[in-house]
Formats: sequence, C-alpha cells, structure tokens
Amino acid sequence: MGLEHKIADFPACWDLWFQVFDPKRHIAASELDAGTFLFPLCLLAPGWKHMVDLWIRAGLTRLTFFPGFVEKLKALATFLRSDNNKQVLIRKFKALGMAPVAEMIEVLSVPSFAAWRWGTLYFVCRAVHGVLSSLRSHFHVAWFRNQRDATQFGLVVGALTSELWVAQFKFILWFTAWLGDLMSWGCGCDCHAPTDPDFETCPFKGRRIKKLYLHAKACLDSGLAIANAWTTSSWNIGREFWLQAQTAVRLVHRLAFRRIEFLDTIPYLCARLDEEGIAARCISQWQEGLDAGKRHHRVSAQFLQPGGPLRTDVEAVVASNPLSSELEAACARIANIPLGDSIGEGPHAIATRISKTSTGSKWAWMASTARLKQNITDVRELVPDLDCTLDELWVARTSILQSDPSKADALCPKKVPKKKLLSYVYHMFFLCRGLEASSRPWCSTRSRRSW
Repeated sequence: MGLEHKIADFPACWDLWFQVFDPKRHIAASELDAGTFLFPLCLLAPGWKHMVDLWIRAGLTRLTFFPGFVEKLKALATFLRSDNNKQVLIRKFKALGMAPVAEMIEVLSVPSFAAWRWGTLYFVCRAVHGVLSSLRSHFHVAWFRNQRDATQFGLVVGALTSELWVAQFKFILWFTAWLGDLMSWGCGCDCHAPTDPDFETCPFKGRRIKKLYLHAKACLDSGLAIANAWTTSSWNIGREFWLQAQTAVRLVHRLAFRRIEFLDTIPYLCARLDEEGIAARCISQWQEGLDAGKRHHRVSAQFLQPGGPLRTDVEAVVASNPLSSELEAACARIANIPLGDSIGEGPHAIATRISKTSTGSKWAWMASTARLKQNITDVRELVPDLDCTLDELWVARTSILQSDPSKADALCPKKVPKKKLLSYVYHMFFLCRGLEASSRPWCSTRSRRSW
C-alpha cells in the first residue's frame, strides 16, 4: 500500500469539510456521528496482486540459476516479439511443411515483463511454452545469420539448445502458474467467469475476502504437497536443483501463511459469521485478546464488545440461530472490502496515461484533468443542492485553501505563491489545520514551520 493506507485511520474533519462545500451550513457538523475517525468502520486491506508478487519474488530469488535463466528468457521473448523474426520463422516453417507451427507463430503475442509485477513472468512463460518445443526441434542459426545484436541472439541460441535451461523453464512455468492462478482468483469475482465480457467492469472484482483464506490455504497446501513428492529424478538435472526447487516452494508456503493469517482473525473473520463454528471462534479471539491485554480494532468492537450493537446477535448465532438482518449487513460490508489492485485502475495509472499525452505536464495539470469529470458533476449538483451560487462555493473554497495556518480559528484570506498553494492542496492541509500536530505524522515539524 502507498499513501492510501492513511485513509483508514484519518481523523474526523467534518466541520472543516462543510466549511468548504456547504458555506451556508445547511448541515451542522454536530449532527454527524463521525466519532474520532472520518471512516469509523474502515479496514485496511493489502493489494492482492502486490502480495502475491512478493511471494513470487521471494521464491525465485532463492534460486541460484534464476538470474541467468531470466536473462535468456527475456532475450527469447524479445526475439519472438520482433515482426521481422516472426516472418522469417513463418516462411521457414511453411517451407518445411509445418504450416500449423507457422500459424502458431503468426498469432503468437509475447507480453512484456513488468519489473514491478513479478506475476507477468507467468504470462511470458505461457506464451513461449506454446512454441518452445517446435523451435528447439527445427530452429537453425543460419536463418538469422545477419542479426545485428549478436550478444542477444547468442542468449536465444543458448536457451533453445540447452537441456538445463529447458528444465529450469519447466519449473519456473509450474511455479509461476501455481501462484499466478491464485493471484487471478483473488482478483476475480463470484458472479462472472474471466472469459465473460462483463468481467472487466464487474464492481465485485477483488471482493473475495470471505473465501480468500480457505481458497489460498488449499492452493498453497496443494503446491507444497506436490513439491514434497519430488525426487532427484523429477527434473532430471541433479540433487542441487531439486533442493533449491523444494526450498523455494516451502519458503513461499511459509511466507504466504504468515501474510494471510490476518484473514483468519477478527475483525476480518467476522465476514464468515454465517459459517458453522466461526461465531464461537470470534468470541473466543475477542476474549483471548482482552486476557492478553490486547487492544482490539474498533470494527471488532462493533461486533463483539459486550453491550455493543451486534454482540447479542453474534451470541444468537452461537446458539444456532440465523443471522439477524443487521448482523448480515455488517458481515457483507467486511466481505465486500476490495483486495484488487489491477493495473490501470488506480490514480497512478490515470496520471501516467494523462502525462503521456501532455508534453511538460505537471502534477497540478494531471490532478485537475483526472478530476475534470467529477468537477463538472459537482458544479451541476452542488449548486442546486446547497442553494449557493458558483461564486459562493469558489470563495468558500479558496478562502480556506489560502487561509493563514497560524490562525486556525479565524479564516483570514491572504495571497500565497502558487507553489505554496499546491503544497496546501497536496498535503490536504486545509482539511487538517484544526488537528493537533501529533495527529499529522505525514507533516514534519520543519514543513509545518515553513507553512
């Protein structure tokens, strides 16, 4: 997680928010039961793809042969991605009477590696695997005698002619497929298959926190059982490789369980209260935490604190009664916490796409462009809803953004340089200036003084 992890425990700032967006104060901040936090029932959840990426990296970097292997794989992927090389292969295979292989190469699309997405290694291996056997059997160096980069071509030849590299490739393919399938499942949904045309736009993608622990446990245990059954002859390349392969799988199995064990504890376990025996486990974990002097999360208190709003309903479930409507809705809120962090869906991806089409674009331009659609909606809806003119909303907003930070109680507009105004906006200072300095860990003492 990046900066967004601060959202879960962000202090309540309703009063300042309504000063910006409701200058006539149609809604009193005191009417909102905001408590200490802006989102009292918010829970942190790690990005599933990032988590599995780290498991893949942890396992593969324990293999002494991996740096040399991946160098040859990258060279082979780049070779097969070249249109000129593909045309030569298609022409030669057709001349050998191997039209099906030529057709496979013609439609072959080898994806690129992403240095920060280790899961992409599986997609590269899967694409190469389809033509690897045919290339090794019929590839001739003389077909590409005029290659410009002899070093990279030498890596390609080395990969296609090495039995050792092929054995390593088979293991890497199995390893990345094992964890890649788990990654894809966690970012999917229960209502659509990955091939469904509506899958990409489904709002429930990545909301599998209820089933994730049990599914991940089964998948990890299955991979470990397969690895434990390997012998020195399983890969036909010696004892050292066998030991490294088993070590990588066992390491990932142990690391993964340490990373997902939070899903089997409260408050995340409360998403599974409709399963047999889970309600009793939740109450037991609550009591064990109190006995150990542990401070429970505020969401756990909503469910399990004696005298709390849902404790009686949880105890009724222990007594074999069905979930009440309030408890069922509370469980659904936890079950629908998103774990997906798919590429192209986050603010960073949006900003990157905007910057590529805007020469010399700065942060303010990218932010305003990304917010353009929402800003237009705000103009259309806030003006009639708040009974304000657009000028009144703008004056209220700018008066707070440009207020003197040393006078927290009085809004005293003053002129500030553009650079300092952008600093106010970026650090959300206009929403936090009424809070104590200790509650703003992202803002150093030095930067506060400069403001």
